[in-house]
Amino acid sequence: MNKNQFIEELRNKLKRLPQREIDNAISYYIEYFEDASVGDDVNVVSEFGSPSSIASQILADYAIKDNKESRKFGKSGISSIWFIVLAILASPIALPLALSMIILLFVPVIVIGAVTFAFVVTTVALIFSGFAISVAGISVILSDFSTTILFVGTGIVLIGVGLLFLVMVLFLASKSIKLISSTCSKLLNKFNKREI
Repeated sequence: MNKNQFIEELRNKLKRLPQREIDNAISYYIEYFEDASVGDDVNVVSEFGSPSSIASQILADYAIKDNKESRKFGKSGISSIWFIVLAILASPIALPLALSMIILLFVPVIVIGAVTFAFVVTTVALIFSGFAISVAGISVILSDFSTTILFVGTGIVLIGVGLLFLVMVLFLASKSIKLISSTCSKLLNKFNKREI
């Protein structure tokens, strides 16, 4: 059986399918014959099998595909419509709940950010006031040496306390960021596991 006879017999065996499916199957085998450079006199049955066996495989594949599509648009299609309706009806309740959950997640971030900002401002103020007091103490060195020593000593202490605060702020900020990120990732993992 040559390729033209094979195509015609396959077309006859597939006549129960929709025309689009028949055309897809026939065009597949025609393209395959062209790509393989199969001549008109070559026996294609020995290579592919009989058109009846190929047609039965195509019909079986179509039946399975059709069954899956009918299931997809059957009950699950109706249930998805119900889920949409329920989501619309639940939105007056769900939207405020979702908003409050988002606010609760961001409150610790805002609080830690505000506390960190306050400590940074305090640190900068201590360091700059230490420098300012030291400069003021050096400026009165000619009039009163004991006042100079007091001012310069106080300035150095303030600079030291400011640098100590700076180290403490950097340490606490890095720990806080790690804690917030690990907490958020744990919450997201739990939320993703519930959805699956």
